Amino acid sequence: FLVGVVPCILLQNGILRNYEERAVEVRVEQVKGQLRSLANHLINSNYLVNQDSGQVDAELSEFSTLYDGRLMIIDPTLTVVKDTYGLSENKTIVSQDVITCLTTGERNGCENYDRKYGFIEIVIPIIETRSMEGLDYVVNRDDGTFPAYEPEGGSGKNSSGSDKNQSNTVRGVLLASTSTDYIQKTKSILRGKALMLMLLMLVFVFVVSILLSGMLLSDMRKVFINF
Repeated sequence: FLVGVVPCILLQNGILRNYEERAVEVRVEQVKGQLRSLANHLINSNYLVNQDSGQVDAELSEFSTLYDGRLMIIDPTLTVVKDTYGLSENKTIVSQDVITCLTTGERNGCENYDRKYGFIEIVIPIIETRSMEGLDYVVNRDDGTFPAYEPEGGSGKNSSGSDKNQSNTVRGVLLASTSTDYIQKTKSILRGKALMLMLLMLVFVFVVSILLSGMLLSDMRKVFINF
């Protein structure tokens, strides 16, 4: 009976854990893709300097609705330029992930999954890429109302270091928090179905174990009688 029970329990836990990990990975990639597109629009509209863009505001609202989360736009001085919740605007945010992303300019950013509270936090840099081809000088990076940061590794290279004719400047950071309620709900449904299947399997294993035990006892009884 134990030989049949233990694999069922391990299989159930393994399937649920793998589903959760995969679902979180897919969610992270979806949100990152949306944030990268939004970061490009922020650069093109100069939103970090002048927050007067109906298109960007509409995209921010759409992001919050689509991913059931919160999005903050942070400039290089760690000041919150825009908060879709409207709670932290013009306030200073101190976060290790934000500071690291701001100083390194890592395009993939970073993400943290909080299983306890059911949300994913994602940080993506807002990077402005300028062509250096044909120029013998570096374009002034302080043309906004706040200082800009050049990613570590030197100018003339992007974050992957593949193009020496481009200069990347980190203009800010996008900090997004998205809910994972749908992942937990789906996991709960899968757990219920897996439990039903496991109970059926346990009943079958129990019946088989009783029959095998009866056959074993019968054989042992015959052996003792013959002896």
